[in-house]
Amino acid sequence: MATRSVVMYHFEISKKVNKRIQFYGKSITASEVIGEILKQRKDSFDRDELHIFDVQTGHEYVGSDSITKNTYLCVKRLPRSARQMVIKKIRKVDSSVKPTKPLPITLEQPIVLTEEQIAKKKAEEEKKKIGNEKNSLLCECGNLLKGAVICLNCGDTICEKCLEKGICPSCNEEVNEDNTSPKQEVRDCVEEFIKKYPDFVEN
Repeated sequence: MATRSVVMYHFEISKKVNKRIQFYGKSITASEVIGEILKQRKDSFDRDELHIFDVQTGHEYVGSDSITKNTYLCVKRLPRSARQMVIKKIRKVDSSVKPTKPLPITLEQPIVLTEEQIAKKKAEEEKKKIGNEKNSLLCECGNLLKGAVICLNCGDTICEKCLEKGICPSCNEEVNEDNTSPKQEVRDCVEEFIKKYPDFVEN
């Protein structure tokens, strides 16, 4: 019997624990992932409202793009009305403002950033990237998913502290070693994150 592969996702606005999408094979397309998200949530989203990004790289997957198993995804929703508003703003031209003539090539000056500005920008981008990665590894209770296990009642991943308390923060059902299963790949990701970014981990 073929083994099922998984990708994990969470919505940017909620920053909650990851949900699972199971499939057969080594990869799944972006369109298939969006279809599965719509099935799981049973919301009235339009397919083209959802945009999915790789948590670690920030790369957006669209259409037939392949997403390999065990990838962590961040889902962003851009409602149709918001997209139309953006398009209208872009297309709208204020007739009271006369178009300006382009500067001669000789007068155009390139924007040059100082080394300090470049370093600051890189630091901000790195901090944002680390923050996104950390958010993808948080339990519903807000703690890192140390000792991660899957709650077989609802399929969500919870941390060892929630297991010790005996209550799943997602479904509020009792949990113990009999109705949970270790989530080794998540545990490995958490351990790697702690080693790489100890300053971003609360004691």
